[in-house]
Amino acid sequence: VENAVERSAWLSRAVERARLDEAAAREELRRALGGRGTGGAGVAEAARRAPAPKRARALLPAERWLLALIVAGAEGIDEAFAELGEADIDGLRTAPLLRAAKALWRREQPVTMASLTSEVGDEAAGRLLSEIAVEGVPGEGLSAQECVKEIRRQPLKARMADVQKRLQGAEGESLEALLNEKTRLVREIAGL
Repeated sequence: VENAVERSAWLSRAVERARLDEAAAREELRRALGGRGTGGAGVAEAARRAPAPKRARALLPAERWLLALIVAGAEGIDEAFAELGEADIDGLRTAPLLRAAKALWRREQPVTMASLTSEVGDEAAGRLLSEIAVEGVPGEGLSAQECVKEIRRQPLKARMADVQKRLQGAEGESLEALLNEKTRLVREIAGL
């Protein structure tokens, strides 16, 4: 960004959004800009060298609540584990924890905080589990089966959003196929 005022505004926004130290960010920008003439080559080169930060997958409330219910030994866990398939777990941030919990359940071993932490053997997953356990079980009336159903709905909802977006420019046979898919998805989501 050539304009210093605009550059400063973008920097402030980036600092706030990424929760960076403002002084350090300004210093890095100053260094990046120091090596350039009138063009933006210094900043562009710095941007090319810097690796993009990895984004952690978002933790669904249903994942968090299901694990809290599992660790608390809530009623209905057996039915929830029976419903929860490997395809449902794939792609979830808590996948290692849910797989470990299900493995313990299959072996008819108690699924406790200690046994789950030991089973998963991953420090980051253990920290996440501790965080979930500290927050405790969600409010009254939420069952493990409802959490599983919500987890199973997520890919369908994502697909529905994609279909909805594609519907905007569709015509003819393409429009008809998308409408049929949307109808199928609505039924499938309602059936869960």
